[in-house]
Amino acid sequence: MVLALPISLVSALLCETIRGLGGAKWAVVHGDVLLPLSFLVLLVGLGQAGFAVQDQSRLLALAYLGSTFLGLIFLFGWSKPIMPPNEPGAATTSFLDLLRYSFPLFLSSILWLALSGVDSLILGLFSYPDDVAYYQVAAKTALLVTFPLQAVNAVVTPLFAKFHQQGDMAGLENVAQATSRWMYFVALPLALLTLLLSPEILQLFGGSFAKARFALGVLAMGQLVNVACGSVGFILAMTGNQWTLIRTLAAAASLAVPMMALGAAAFGLYGLALASAGTTAGINILMAWGTWRRLGIKAYAQKVRWANLGGLMGISLFYLARPYLGAWGGAACFSLGYLALTAKIIKEELSGLLKVHPRHGKLLR
Repeated sequence: MVLALPISLVSALLCETIRGLGGAKWAVVHGDVLLPLSFLVLLVGLGQAGFAVQDQSRLLALAYLGSTFLGLIFLFGWSKPIMPPNEPGAATTSFLDLLRYSFPLFLSSILWLALSGVDSLILGLFSYPDDVAYYQVAAKTALLVTFPLQAVNAVVTPLFAKFHQQGDMAGLENVAQATSRWMYFVALPLALLTLLLSPEILQLFGGSFAKARFALGVLAMGQLVNVACGSVGFILAMTGNQWTLIRTLAAAASLAVPMMALGAAAFGLYGLALASAGTTAGINILMAWGTWRRLGIKAYAQKVRWANLGGLMGISLFYLARPYLGAWGGAACFSLGYLALTAKIIKEELSGLLKVHPRHGKLLR
């Protein structure tokens, strides 16, 4: 893992440079397709070959090292077609100019990486290895709530830069609010079902993992706030406000680390989960506030009253049906109740999804 660290740092810097130059899709392919796919292929291949099977941690580390190295080769290989010499301005742009632009994005990636890993480290200092395993399962499972956010971020970020470059702040706010609303309609039932089905979900990992039920529910709610705030981190990064993003992350990290340490020392797994969920929610609320302060736009989800009512309806049906149909039958009733109140508004949202003016390319909604 130590050998992979410098490769990861160089890859992060090159990836953000490519993203900043308009090659966002290749940055997404690198992070969301190539790295996990190559890691799984190498892990299975090395395992099938019997290599380092007796030392599973070494096997994982070697697979991670190989996947990061392949990712770096991919970025170097695609940097030339992404940044052709005849691109306007490319011939007069020096590497130092590109570095000056991408370095803040690089720093924000490093801060995110540190915040995403320090929680387990802190819990390991104050608790037992089993608690770290329970927390990791809960934290990774809670990320299912962010699926709509990850999907939208992979597609919509170039629009943020485009509208900002054109000076169309109304269009930028329109896109930000519309995507936040769409994401919330999907993330809310995911979060609530994760909360309601936490014992059954954790049983899939083993009977003892039910201890992380509270942690899973709290972390899922924290991720719901993350989605509700919208793509505020990418909005700041794609509109020239990288240093606002970095200051927000740095300030949050300076508060989050002692909060996590205090929570883990006092209440172990449960205290850390509360502090971590609070950190996730707090960071995104601060970034949403920074987006409004710097750009004058409100990017968080609005007009979601029917989604909230549908969630309450679904919870009621879940608890009414669970004694007779079991947990998964109750989940099906939850889905029916949620859709009963939101199907019409979701249909209206989908019918107006990204209506684009054929000449100007601007959203009509």
